[in-house]
Amino acid sequence: MRLGLTLLDPQTAALGDKGLPQYALPDLANTGMSWIFPISKSQNNVLVELVNQVASGRRENEPRASVLGDGHVVKTPRGFVSKMVLRPQTLSQNGTPQGILPMDAGSRIGVMFVPCAKVSKDEQDLAEMHFIINGEDQGPCTKAIPYTRGPLHAVVDVYGTTKQVKIVQLYGVKTLQSVCRDAILQYVNNGSIKALPLPKCLKDFLLS
Repeated sequence: MRLGLTLLDPQTAALGDKGLPQYALPDLANTGMSWIFPISKSQNNVLVELVNQVASGRRENEPRASVLGDGHVVKTPRGFVSKMVLRPQTLSQNGTPQGILPMDAGSRIGVMFVPCAKVSKDEQDLAEMHFIINGEDQGPCTKAIPYTRGPLHAVVDVYGTTKQVKIVQLYGVKTLQSVCRDAILQYVNNGSIKALPLPKCLKDFLLS
């Protein structure tokens, strides 16, 4: 599967003389208005991590801050999103999320962009793109997206052995159960949930 962002409006481009490019890579990426990368079967941030270390001068053992933050929710321009919806919903027998690979059934893969800090006012407004794989930030894939030029659209290119993808809606009206869970998790870390004087089904729900 290939995933990324594009400045091309799918509806406008489809109605044009040339239409949409046939392939995401290399056709769509070569337009200069799209940033698309393949998602492999295994976690694929090792090469990206090495490139970032060289570019930023960060030492090998120095931790990289996640764009998702350290809390139980992710702050976005459209509100807060629970990190639970970014993780696979398949649970093991002890109620904890099972470790699955990016291309396994039930895996959740997302893409987000974050504006880069500007050193001077004359610099162009650019953003870096991150893949979020099963709730973990994979680091920036690129830092050269001119996000102020227009709305960015997500690109999902299904090919090869990938049989099906499902779009998960992150925004909307939450259930009272979900709101209560998010409120509890803001004050209780995951390691302490099992010690709470609650029925097992409630603990499983908090960890789901």
